Amino acid sequence: MPLYYFDTDDGKHSMIDDEGYTLPNGKTAKDVAILALTDMVRGEQPESNERRFQVVVRDTQGRRIFCTRLVFEADDSRAS
Repeated sequence: MPLYYFDTDDGKHSMIDDEGYTLPNGKTAKDVAILALTDMVRGEQPESNERRFQVVVRDTQGRRIFCTRLVFEADDSRAS
């Protein structure tokens, strides 16, 4: 089974995965990345009106094969 690396960035901290995960295929890696992104966002209280979250999946050659990201934006202007 192929090895996939999951690099994360939550807008405050970046982590480069140097261990990887053995998964059956790219679709499974994509699903894992999406779940990882939702786990990163869950329970986070942004300290500003914008925060970006990202998970990048790489293969063993270091090629980026998938990226999922979420941009949190809060507009606190009031409608007149």
